[in-house]
Amino acid sequence: MRSEAERWFPGLILAIHVLCFWPIWSWYAARMTDGSDEPWGMAALVAALLLTWPKRRAWTLRTDDRLLWAAALLTFCIAGWRALIDARGAWQRLGERSADLPVPSRVKLSAGHHGAHRAGARGPLRRGQARGDAAVVRTVLFAILPEVVLLDVAGASEAFRIAEREAPGSYRLRFVSTQSTVRAAVGLHLDKLEPLPERVPDHSVVVVTGVTSKGLRLDSAPATTLARWLKHTMTNETVTLLCVCAGALLAAKAGLLQRRECTTHHHHIDDLARLEPTATVHANRIFVEDGRVFTSAGVTAGLDLTLHVIGRQLGHQVAANVARDLVVYMRRSGGDPQLSPWVMHRNHVHPVLHRVQDAVIKDPAAHWSAARLAAVACMSSRNLARLFAEHARCSPLDYVQRLRVALARELVSNSELGMERVAEKTGFSSAHQLRRVWRRWEETTPTAHRAAASPVR
Repeated sequence: MRSEAERWFPGLILAIHVLCFWPIWSWYAARMTDGSDEPWGMAALVAALLLTWPKRRAWTLRTDDRLLWAAALLTFCIAGWRALIDARGAWQRLGERSADLPVPSRVKLSAGHHGAHRAGARGPLRRGQARGDAAVVRTVLFAILPEVVLLDVAGASEAFRIAEREAPGSYRLRFVSTQSTVRAAVGLHLDKLEPLPERVPDHSVVVVTGVTSKGLRLDSAPATTLARWLKHTMTNETVTLLCVCAGALLAAKAGLLQRRECTTHHHHIDDLARLEPTATVHANRIFVEDGRVFTSAGVTAGLDLTLHVIGRQLGHQVAANVARDLVVYMRRSGGDPQLSPWVMHRNHVHPVLHRVQDAVIKDPAAHWSAARLAAVACMSSRNLARLFAEHARCSPLDYVQRLRVALARELVSNSELGMERVAEKTGFSSAHQLRRVWRRWEETTPTAHRAAASPVR
């Protein structure tokens, strides 16, 4: 029989442990885990403390003490195993350089990748010329069709014009079409356009601009003529092709995207996949580079692609000067998603969800617990989660984390703040948690993302 002291002594020791070490357990769980789905860090500490209870050897304990000791030891072993897995993953991430491209499929939806998306390494941008060498004057030909989107032409052409000013003798702009006068989508008429040349100079850059959905008729005479001209022009292996927005569909019609990786405006992703079944169409890229062929998403993505090509041809300093002159403070890379996280998951008309999303966008770094989000919505957490899944196609926590990661991307790309400071400013409890959540939406680490963005800041 146990004495009275032996009965209450283990309970007293447990109470002392709880009062003294509970703040440490809570801190450890918040810093080393996500604070919700992996409480193994806290379990390891609890188990370690339980192992200090017995004052006698394990084989001399009573049956109930042995069971308690065995359960604590098992918990400690499981926690150690999980810690080893986390350490192994951290070691692998420490040595990673750039993420390998995934196995091609017909249409890909990617979470993001630093730098331009390059399909393999099919050769340099220009043959016989080193990167950054401005010795060769490159002719830039803008191929224009009726119902052209003016921003596709104006953004890219203005970037090339400023690059010519920064590096004289680098570019010469020409505007060609199947007819001398073309009506733009906004109603403005572009006059005195050059006819399609039979031959283009070596090292030329051909820019195929996009047109509106109304004017996108691939079986029309102008589109057929332009596709035939593109196919003939690209037989010159020194020519580079840039397709802005729906211009990728014209390149596909010309057979220039066979077995290549490409992208286009998100409204035309399925059209491009049907038009060229052998191509790998990336559904969530700003632009894609595959050898001499570059394709970009809609409208302003053409400017991002142009800045990328200028950086490849004339150097990143020239591209940075062009971006600054155009007041483009944040140059997007090829891996950035077409749809900003700030506008994603808002294609619905539910007023309550919009109220919650507006509150999160106003201060993503705030402590947005399920209870606080539910209070903004004036409903239960369970009902709010159901509405998010039904209308926004994500959970409330995923929505908050996406915005926090988007904010972290901006800080990582455009500041020299350490990861702990970035985590603090974006609502994460630590840099460790920032990296864990970052990996859910990004293919590279924050450090790799900063290294890729640093040459163009």
